[in-house]
Amino acid sequence: MAYPIETLGETNFDLRMIAIMVVTLYAGWIPGSIIVTIVSIARFIIGGSFLHIGIIVSIGAFVISLLFRKQYLNATNRFVSASYISIIYFLFYIIVIYINIDFLDAKFYYIYF
Repeated sequence: MAYPIETLGETNFDLRMIAIMVVTLYAGWIPGSIIVTIVSIARFIIGGSFLHIGIIVSIGAFVISLLFRKQYLNATNRFVSASYISIIYFLFYIIVIYINIDFLDAKFYYIYF
């Protein structure tokens, strides 16, 4: 989070959602909520005008992972299940960012993801 992938203005794009999703999928809601809390505090410290967006997408990663955890753990092919969960999260992520950050082109999302 300290060295984001892409910084446009005060937007910070990083890989924090991967840690949140992996911990929540494998360990459950208690470790997942601890990670979301730590990530949200770190995001709060980083600051910026899009702070609320960063916290929303982090909580979204936690909630989506929690909703699909049982399906993921019971799946015979976890790669397919993880891909399905990731697509759902990325759609959520794109919608939240597209609605709230108006200066990013549509092609930015293709490159970023």
